[in-house]
Amino acid sequence: MLRSPLVRVAVLLVVLALVSIQAWRRQQEAVALKRSLQERAHRVATAERRVQEMEAELEPVRRELEALGRLRSENLAKAADLSGWLGGEKAASEETQPPALLPAWNPDSAFVWLPKDLLSRLPTPGFQADGSLQPELAAVLSLEPERARELDRRLAGVVAGYRAEELAHTHQVEAHLPGVAEQEGAKITVRVDPVPEAARRARAQFEETLVETLGGQRAEIVLALGSPWLGEQFNNLAKEPRTVSVVRREDGSFYISMQNGNGGMSSMSMSGSGGLENYIPERMRDLFAPVLEPDPLSPDPSR
Repeated sequence: MLRSPLVRVAVLLVVLALVSIQAWRRQQEAVALKRSLQERAHRVATAERRVQEMEAELEPVRRELEALGRLRSENLAKAADLSGWLGGEKAASEETQPPALLPAWNPDSAFVWLPKDLLSRLPTPGFQADGSLQPELAAVLSLEPERARELDRRLAGVVAGYRAEELAHTHQVEAHLPGVAEQEGAKITVRVDPVPEAARRARAQFEETLVETLGGQRAEIVLALGSPWLGEQFNNLAKEPRTVSVVRREDGSFYISMQNGNGGMSSMSMSGSGGLENYIPERMRDLFAPVLEPDPLSPDPSR
């Protein structure tokens, strides 16, 4: 009887120990489970970030594929139009076979076969006033519209930058050129001081842009066509000033004398100011405004 309470206490202690052990084990399992969930959440977050990074990396590829898809659709449409123009499979085969001798003219054909080197000798400057490529020439060279627009933007930017540099070195002078100096009337003479280093840099950049976009062969054709235009735009890399003198005579007619940066002289007379725009760049016309568009109340600029 004396041992019975002790037994009960021992049993109770054992039960409490087992319960404590079980509670501790469950607590450890909960901690492990929590740690596992945290690790999984971290892996999920890392995976999501990687997915976002991969999507960002693939975005340029997706855009390029879309552009290629649009270009493919355009080419298919052009091919369909071309097939229609040629009037069937047989005609298409005949049209795509070059003739034995070039150039060749077929009155029944929608096309003209020409050797590529002939393009460089056509009587066209190849460029528009702002430096962009003539649209007809871009079409002959098979330049895609989007690339043509980008090329035009870059070329026009080079020309505009050089013209701004040149205009900063343009000013009026009192020494009129022969042919204008001895005439009566309102006179203005403008001198453009040379900026040969800027001209060389701009022309080199202009030519490099063409080669980069068109490739060597097409760029060579364009540069051969535009050689006179490029020389005029970049002042033929002259090291001497370029001078323009204009006199407005009493009868309203004009006389203009010009001296290029290499010492060459030219002059001409014209009945109105309309023809002067071919010889005085638009960016310089403000300097000639008192003669080209005189104000009756303004003093004679030659006095």
